[in-house]
Amino acid sequence: MGSVLDRPGEREAQARVLVERLREEAERVAGALAAADESLSRLVITRETVAEVLDSESDESTDAGVAPDAAVRGMGRDVALYERITRTFAEAGAAMRPRQVCEALGMSAEARFIEAMRPKLARLAADRVLVQVGRTCLARVASSGQRARTFAFCFFSSSSRLS
Repeated sequence: MGSVLDRPGEREAQARVLVERLREEAERVAGALAAADESLSRLVITRETVAEVLDSESDESTDAGVAPDAAVRGMGRDVALYERITRTFAEAGAAMRPRQVCEALGMSAEARFIEAMRPKLARLAADRVLVQVGRTCLARVASSGQRARTFAFCFFSSSSRLS
């Protein structure tokens, strides 16, 4: 009978050891989490500080680097990128999706790059440098005959892959 009563005591001792080991591991993980959180906080502050500095520098250099009658609003920050985007559409001669623009510019086709490209293309479309044809395609502003061909190209190529 003594052995039956000893088993729960043995299991209790094993459970106590396990609980103690898990508590120690939880403390270690909590310490690592606190260190990682601190590091993340410093990185966020650094990124925000760099962004502020670059914004203030771009405001100062915008007056010197961009003509006052620039055709596209907002071009002061990414003049070279906007010029490359416009040149890409001119060289393509067809409607392009944001994914295709990223690929043509040599950027990754990851979703974050595509999503970052969309507002730039929308800005160019709002300034009538590009025209939106279809739901996701944009093309250079051209004559109406070219627009019809561009729309047909974009519409028929959209069935194979949406970006």
